[in-house]
Amino acid sequence: MNSPTATAPLLPPLPTLSVTDQGRVYLHAALTTHLGLELAQPANLVAPPTGSPYWHLDLRPAANCFIVSGNNGQRLRISKVQLPFELLSPDEPPLTLYLLPGEPAIPGYYPLLPAAAFDEAYTAFLAEAAVAARRASVTPIPIA
Repeated sequence: MNSPTATAPLLPPLPTLSVTDQGRVYLHAALTTHLGLELAQPANLVAPPTGSPYWHLDLRPAANCFIVSGNNGQRLRISKVQLPFELLSPDEPPLTLYLLPGEPAIPGYYPLLPAAAFDEAYTAFLAEAAVAARRASVTPIPIA
């Protein structure tokens, strides 16, 4: 039997942002376009609570940091993000976080996952979507 994801098209995840060990948060162009991000817009990156893989991109008006121009005016980044010191290692490459598909449960507060966790969550999302599509395609028989 085929799994629900076997027939679902696998789309590449939307790269959202990279976090360096110095706490610099660089926004990828795809995210900037997808969410309509602009210079001086309030924004913050919220680290996951203990035991959770979920980070959050906070774009609510009360976010305490702002989007600024990155190196040489090219990539946008979020200024003055403060992350726990032990969260990222200087021995590892920048952490890339991916935006989850769909609308956030809290408007302006977007859940993000690191690559390994995202692959698992994205596969589960595709499986759920395939099951929902199958259910929607079944026409109920009217009872007379």
